Amino acid sequence: MTKPASLIDSTKDAIEKFTGATHRAGASVQRAYALVEAGVDPAVAALQMSKNSPTDFGYTPEFVRGLHALYRDCQSKVVITSAQASALIDDQNAGVASDGNLVFG
Repeated sequence: MTKPASLIDSTKDAIEKFTGATHRAGASVQRAYALVEAGVDPAVAALQMSKNSPTDFGYTPEFVRGLHALYRDCQSKVVITSAQASALIDDQNAGVASDGNLVFG
């Protein structure tokens, strides 16, 4: 038998309805990490995430393991800086024509 959600969990869930995608993504990554750390099978976490997906995305155990690894890395530092992301996006945009084909020199 499952325990009813605590007042803290219920409050967090209510607040998250009004937060942006960045906050919700971070919270989801932290929860995936916590599930794996607690010994929950990644397949179970993936199934729960898939059932909750508003876009019917099918999450996999490998993806959950990736979220676990990402969160663990992020405990020390970000794994891609804002400057790196901007530079990669700029490079990508500069190297792809409007038809989606690569542009060479």
